[in-house]
Amino acid sequence: PDQRHKDRMALRNPRKLWKRNCIKCNAEIQTTYAPERKEIVYCEKCYLESVY
Repeated sequence: PDQRHKDRMALRNPRKLWKRNCIKCNAEIQTTYAPERKEIVYCEKCYLESVY
């Protein structure tokens, strides 16, 4: 069981917050996605506007 847990945790994002900018309004936000990753990040306001 312990090895399974370690393997699962190795696949998760690191427990660190990075400063990035919202792709839509350019507001500075904190996220667990590192700047060199290609995921698109939104601030909460822009995310809610795009979802609803």
